[in-house]
Amino acid sequence: MPQIPAFGPTVMPTTGAGDDYQRVDTNPAAFGGGIAQAISGFGGDLGKAGGMLADHAMALQTMDNERDALSATNAATDKISDAWNKFASLNGSDAQTALPAFKAGLQQIHSDTAGTLTNPEARMRFEREGRALMQRFTMAASTRAADEQRRSWGAANISAATMAGGQAVLFRNQPEVIDQQISTGVARLADAAGPNGWDPSTLKLKQQQFSDETLGKVIMAAAVDNPLQAKALFDQRVGQIADGDMAAKLAAHLKTQVMAYGARQSTDAILGQGPGAAARMITTEAGKSKVDPKMALTIA
Repeated sequence: MPQIPAFGPTVMPTTGAGDDYQRVDTNPAAFGGGIAQAISGFGGDLGKAGGMLADHAMALQTMDNERDALSATNAATDKISDAWNKFASLNGSDAQTALPAFKAGLQQIHSDTAGTLTNPEARMRFEREGRALMQRFTMAASTRAADEQRRSWGAANISAATMAGGQAVLFRNQPEVIDQQISTGVARLADAAGPNGWDPSTLKLKQQQFSDETLGKVIMAAAVDNPLQAKALFDQRVGQIADGDMAAKLAAHLKTQVMAYGARQSTDAILGQGPGAAARMITTEAGKSKVDPKMALTIA
């Protein structure tokens, strides 16, 4: 059998990894890798840009919502302020009577203003601010109405005391009515103390002033009717008058009134004697005239 001569080294088969001479180093860019990376990066940049645009749009919308809510709050504040100025001009029981209508007006202003906002977020913002605004004005109005109600109650009691003093003067010939009406006036002033902020010493002073002034008016009115009766009334009641100056002035006034009253009585008595009365006048050597002692009246 013919033999084929062998040349070179003998190569034995192997199942392991080949030597490095079998690996080829290549740049991905040679096969379009750079283009792929560029495209991938461009897509990422587009995504970032889209996200930034979306964030910017949301920020703009938030600003718009805040602006609209603030504008609505300002508009509501203007209307509520007008309503408050009208309410604050009311005094006494009128403020208490107008309070329900004022509160209803605030609610109507809030509802009407909220209805102008179409964006839910803007409306929600206004609802929060608007509710707080209504609560502040509602509290202020309620407080004012209560204060005016107290002042009204105090003023009504002072008026009632004044009326009681007037009744005492009107029924000045009835001592029991005088005492009753003075007591009523003193009680009314006590009721007026709280609403008017009077402390105990102030109340006591006002009650004494009321009693003094009422008695003074009673005595002065009685002096017009009959000075002698007024003088007797003064003597009975002077101990109840704490104001010394008032008592002194009343005493001086009554003295004058009694003297004038006595003079009128004497004149009337003389004139009541008819034509012969003049004949009973005696002329003194000094040229002065005096009434006949038989015709003189004693003035107490």
